[in-house]
Amino acid sequence: MGTQQAIGEVIRPTAHTKTAMRVRMLAQDEIDSIAVICWRNLAMRSCHQNPFLLPEFVLPAWKYLTPERSHVLVIVESVQDGRWMAAGGFTLGQITFSLPVPHAVAATSDHTFRTGLLLDADHAPQALDLLLSKLTTGDWRCQGVEFPELRADSILARELAESVKRLGYSWHSLGHRMAPALFPGIISDERLASHWSATRRKTFRRSRHKLEAVGPVELRLHRSPDAVAPALENFLRLEAASWKGDNGTACLSNRPDELFIREVVDGLARHGNVLISELTAGDRVAAAAVNFNTGTGLFAFKIGWDRELAHTSPGVLHEVELLHASRNRLSEFTLFDSCATESSYIAPIWPDRIPIVTGLVCSSHVARLTRCLLDSGANAKRLVASWW
Repeated sequence: MGTQQAIGEVIRPTAHTKTAMRVRMLAQDEIDSIAVICWRNLAMRSCHQNPFLLPEFVLPAWKYLTPERSHVLVIVESVQDGRWMAAGGFTLGQITFSLPVPHAVAATSDHTFRTGLLLDADHAPQALDLLLSKLTTGDWRCQGVEFPELRADSILARELAESVKRLGYSWHSLGHRMAPALFPGIISDERLASHWSATRRKTFRRSRHKLEAVGPVELRLHRSPDAVAPALENFLRLEAASWKGDNGTACLSNRPDELFIREVVDGLARHGNVLISELTAGDRVAAAAVNFNTGTGLFAFKIGWDRELAHTSPGVLHEVELLHASRNRLSEFTLFDSCATESSYIAPIWPDRIPIVTGLVCSSHVARLTRCLLDSGANAKRLVASWW
């Protein structure tokens, strides 16, 4: 494993000693409390930090959001002491636009904004080689593995590409896009001045003055379970009263979504993996956001704002205040991932970007030929479009 690392990720040197390992597959009903403890312990050692891979997120997502799918948890463990070296949730035998032959897809849902694997930093190459080779051979008969919404410059993505080379497979990065992000370590007043135009800065000041007319403006940060619980209720109330409630897409508009977010926030908060940020004007909550954190990364999940204060742009002001807080009150984080699209309202506010792709491992000759044909067709289509 190279010494270079992606911003926002921490990794220890890789051990070169070999450890006897085996691969096991656990169905959803086979994941007991002991497995959850092993899962949690692996997450603390993982070179890839991702709150959407924690058991307190994955299991409720499977239960409430995608109960119709046959999920499996694939683990690599030490033969000697049973310690987990790698783990990831998958659905097997899937056929997608990215790879229209049966393959494994990293478990995802409408609320899973990043996928990947948990991977022990000290045994990453060996564990990853074993997991990929077992997934794509034997009884599982998967002709590849797909990782939607994968951070392309992450340690995990680089390890996957290296493992694919060692195994003689092929690696593809599809649908490349740049997600808005913050790297607090490189934010400066000069950098913000170059990113925010004079007109934009004037708009921010005008919106803040309007909100200050309602009451003193403050960004409140809630982390403890006792503080997170009432803050979650504020968020749910604001979201339900917004356009999301009108469209039926708010969490309170859908019973499975409501059960999901309550269980996830409660479970993650008990481990310190939740931060709810509230922009207040006096005693009034103008905007509230649910964020998940693990390692040195903070990941935005959902935001809601008071529609009666829409003229003050409370959602925008919240992101501005969170940016400023990243340099002092939240300085323990090296990455803020917006988990948003390139066209999101947050894109002009947060100055940094991280590359997001669908990572695709093609293991069989059929899968590699299929992907090659798809790539050739896409290239031909672009060529014809340019001619036209």
